[in-house]
Amino acid sequence: MATAEPIKKGFALKSPSERSNVSRQAMVGIHKIWVHKKCREMGVASMLVDAVRSKFQYGMVVPVQMIAFSSPTEAGTRFAAHYLRAILGKDTAVLVYDCV
Repeated sequence: MATAEPIKKGFALKSPSERSNVSRQAMVGIHKIWVHKKCREMGVASMLVDAVRSKFQYGMVVPVQMIAFSSPTEAGTRFAAHYLRAILGKDTAVLVYDCV
């Protein structure tokens, strides 16, 4: 399951409990993402985020750099970092946002 919402900005995650004060442009906030324990480590979460990116805005695939996550758990932060690294081929900051 994944839920997403339109957003305008995100903040780079510095550590699990600290984010940057400088905002970056973002388009999509991943509000929730959940995969059953039996289906984890099978790429399901990545497929869900891929689906959000490809279906969120008609006629375009949202660039991975424009995705932010709301209050990720430690496991969620690891997933986000792995997802970004797999697509971009390098480490990059995970963006987080304030959900309403």
